[in-house]
Amino acid sequence: PLVVSGPKIKKKVWNAVDAGRKEAVASGTVDMDEFTTQWINRAIAHLAQASQGAPTCTMEPELAAQLFTNLLESGGLPLSLTMEGAAAPVHLVEDLVTTAYAENTASEDSWATAPAAKKQKGDGAWSVW
Repeated sequence: PLVVSGPKIKKKVWNAVDAGRKEAVASGTVDMDEFTTQWINRAIAHLAQASQGAPTCTMEPELAAQLFTNLLESGGLPLSLTMEGAAAPVHLVEDLVTTAYAENTASEDSWATAPAAKKQKGDGAWSVW
């Protein structure tokens, strides 16, 4: 099922989900729930970074939950973590996504306290004349 549309948004989401999964694999966890937690949190962190601290501008939390549910149901967990007959922890997804968005969204205060852009030397483009 199509969760995100548009080539730029798809690329941002794909890169974030892929980077988050790689970091979760590299963590060495052997627990499905812990892997899922790390995967979602790191993916949303990457999405926030690619979206200037506002991951909801790229993908709403509801769509992220749908995406991760689809990934888990489609065998997105590493084979080393899947046990015979064990179901993917899709029951955790909504809460994990909500928490990840809350932790990785820049507050409006951080925008207000951002340093002002430096001015260019001279009086603008016409100063050379």
